[in-house]
Amino acid sequence: MAMVLPIIRDRTGARGSFTLLVILGPDNLARMQEGDPFDFQPAVLNLDIPHDSISELDLVVAYETDYELIERLAKEGGLPAVVAHIERGRVNRSGDGEPPVKVKRVKVRPQ
Repeated sequence: MAMVLPIIRDRTGARGSFTLLVILGPDNLARMQEGDPFDFQPAVLNLDIPHDSISELDLVVAYETDYELIERLAKEGGLPAVVAHIERGRVNRSGDGEPPVKVKRVKVRPQ
């Protein structure tokens, strides 16, 4: 199971105005370790993502083992409590927040 939380905020600061917080759990991680990727499909998840703000998208992917804790935090403290918990171990490393580096495109042939 994964949780996807959309967050819309003012266009101030270094982060985009539209954030998607994706919280993956142990089952997701186990599947990914077996080569089964996590598919993010906004239409299936029924998320109302403003298409005109895709350049403002800030995607945050986190891992959490205790979904009950996340649900309790959301109920008691709202989204700020969830974000504070998820970002409790955030470390800014050299290169974080810098523009992406262009990489060579690789053509994948169907097998």
